[in-house]
Amino acid sequence: MEPILDKTSGRGKRQFRGQTAGVILTLLLGLGVARADFSGDFGQAFWTNSPPGLGSVFFTNSSTELVLAGPNQPASKTTSTDPITYNGPLGGGLRVNGTVQFRYTYNSGDALSQTVAEFSWLPPGGGGGDWVHQVLGNGGPGASVTDALFITPSPLIAGTTFAFSLFTDTLPPAGKPSALLVVNNFVFFEVPEPVTGTLLANGLVALGLISWWRSRRRAASRQ
Repeated sequence: MEPILDKTSGRGKRQFRGQTAGVILTLLLGLGVARADFSGDFGQAFWTNSPPGLGSVFFTNSSTELVLAGPNQPASKTTSTDPITYNGPLGGGLRVNGTVQFRYTYNSGDALSQTVAEFSWLPPGGGGGDWVHQVLGNGGPGASVTDALFITPSPLIAGTTFAFSLFTDTLPPAGKPSALLVVNNFVFFEVPEPVTGTLLANGLVALGLISWWRSRRRAASRQ
């Protein structure tokens, strides 16, 4: 990198402006990283549909939507469970702390009122019975939620596993799904560790002091 000559002072000072700008950009990017849609760390390979229900679970629209559908016209009233669980690229949930948000639409053709769509999460080491459940929609025929926004109430810690589930107990009309949950606009916002936040603050303060010092030097040289 070529030094920039400070002509106001008559001395050749090396002001690595490009380098400073790069540091600022890096620090700003460190405020949080967003990962959108079901790709990358949240691609299809890291989701498990288990146990398979009588309905269907699939990704569509170039992996921008996740669809859970209850069974179509079973022979008799049937209970279905259609969960899909995110296990993470390391096989243990989230790689880092972060907040999950998404939009969703829920519709029910359930003959009864026991259909429930949920988003649930399990902190690392939580065991089998400590899932936290958040209802996205429930109810019988005609129950619906359209294009709603969901944001986890607090950041999920690294290692957390989460899942979308659709539970039905129904005999739907011919050719109609018992219920449908469509998830899109999925975004994961990485939350920096407290130490990272402290380093970021210290870095910004240092850059501010450097800028102040340089301005004082320039002002003094003009006198």
